[in-house]
Amino acid sequence: MTEILSPKFRSTVLDRHNRRLNGENVPDKYDAEIVSHTGELIPVEISVSVIQYEGRGATVSIVRDTRERSLAQEN
Repeated sequence: MTEILSPKFRSTVLDRHNRRLNGENVPDKYDAEIVSHTGELIPVEISVSVIQYEGRGATVSIVRDTRERSLAQEN
């Protein structure tokens, strides 16, 4: 997922991912931006859960486009 994250958020998301897998208590929901295939920055909300996969810790992330919510809040 890191290749689609905006460079502005990449290090924060990676840091949280590593800390989460090491058992630290970090936010499980946060705002970020991804970059579309056309280069458009898209605001998103990321929700993350830790799971066990093949005997190891892993994460499942849900990424929700928040453009409509952002527009509604502006009006």
